[in-house]
Amino acid sequence: MDEGGHGCINKARRIRERLHLKVGHEVITEMCSLWGCRDENDFWRVMNEMSDVQLFEAVMEAISRVRKRKPKGGKREVVPAYA
Repeated sequence: MDEGGHGCINKARRIRERLHLKVGHEVITEMCSLWGCRDENDFWRVMNEMSDVQLFEAVMEAISRVRKRKPKGGKREVVPAYA
C-alpha cells in the first residue's frame, strides 16, 4: 500500500495530532496491513471511524508486531581476530 511516501507522513502527522505519539512509516505500514487497507481512502475511513482509545490500541498492536519482527540490537556475534 504505502511504503513511506507523503501519504505516510500525513498519516503519522494525524496520529501525532490525535494521540501525541510519534510513529514511523513501519508502524503505519503495519497498521495498513492489520486493517486490510487497499488504498489511502480505506486507511482514512477506518482511522476516522475509530475513537482515540481504539486508535491508540491499534497503534500499540502495530508497534508490538514491528518490534517482534526486528532483531534485538547490540548482540553481535564475537568472532576471534586470529582463528
